[in-house]
Amino acid sequence: MSDTKGGLKYSLNISDKCEGCGICCVQYMDYFEELDDGRAKAKNKVVVLSGEEVEKIVQLCPCGAISCEESKKNTKQQFMRLLETLETYRAKYPEKKQLAFRSDEYFISIPFASGENRYDYSSDSAANNAAGREFNNKMFSQINVYILKILTEYRIKYMKPYYSEREDENSYYVKCNKELSQILSEAADLLKSEGLGGSIPADFSKVAVFPNDDLVWKMLCNGEVMSSEMVSAIRSEYDSGPCSSVNDYECYWDTDYTEVYAGTSFGRDKYKDKYCYSNMREAFQELARDILSACHYRDDEIEERAIDLLKGIIDVYNQKLKNVLAPKISYMKKMAGQLAD
Repeated sequence: MSDTKGGLKYSLNISDKCEGCGICCVQYMDYFEELDDGRAKAKNKVVVLSGEEVEKIVQLCPCGAISCEESKKNTKQQFMRLLETLETYRAKYPEKKQLAFRSDEYFISIPFASGENRYDYSSDSAANNAAGREFNNKMFSQINVYILKILTEYRIKYMKPYYSEREDENSYYVKCNKELSQILSEAADLLKSEGLGGSIPADFSKVAVFPNDDLVWKMLCNGEVMSSEMVSAIRSEYDSGPCSSVNDYECYWDTDYTEVYAGTSFGRDKYKDKYCYSNMREAFQELARDILSACHYRDDEIEERAIDLLKGIIDVYNQKLKNVLAPKISYMKKMAGQLAD
């Protein structure tokens, strides 16, 4: 927006009536911009306009969404409030409820038991042992893998915003940077409204700070920190439970037998018993419930570990942010002296 002299200070506002026709953004691009949803937004909180310009802008909108009110606020007071906000700004740590671990949000896939219902075994114990081997191979031996998968899903769902630079991943730092850029833009607009916009640095409103050089950030990106420690803790919780071995799940599967034709002897048909195992799905499901239960009993530990890791990253962000904001704050203090009380 170019400096305008000979007018009054006005605040531009867009109401919910806006239907996104874009006329204001095209004809008054210094004052309006288009949001992602197509609707318009006033770029500047305070602008200097003549009475004729005010009338043209208000009447331009076919929906009547634009209002233009004379600003009664003291520019210097507004400017100093923005300066104070920047001086005291700190990215906040996440609260525990924001990182709550809820075991019912996670799902463990149940494997298919390919060996059940086959009458291949000569005794009940042989069929039972075969069931135990399949149970172990398909799921029990993979307990740590299932725990890791749950923790990975938790890390991506709840922690990812704190070690990401991408807006589409809901980056916490993108939000903070945008908030600060908006504050700086408002400060720049106030200076422009007083005819002091000529000395504003080109990158004054730009804030693009990320703690991506932090070691914990990098390790979280690789899934190294959160997972290794917590897998052991949750596995220990599982092992302390009522079922901690393959034999503890025998009661959930069944064995059965049938008579199979075995030829003739002395003119008479012969038969022998053959055994199988079945109902493995119930055993798999019980193990899945036990794994999720172990995760549930360690939910506090999961959440506290997550918060501790993220606090360190946010501390790095705040320190880098302080260094980036320092020259901008210094400039604002200098310009504050040129604003009328």
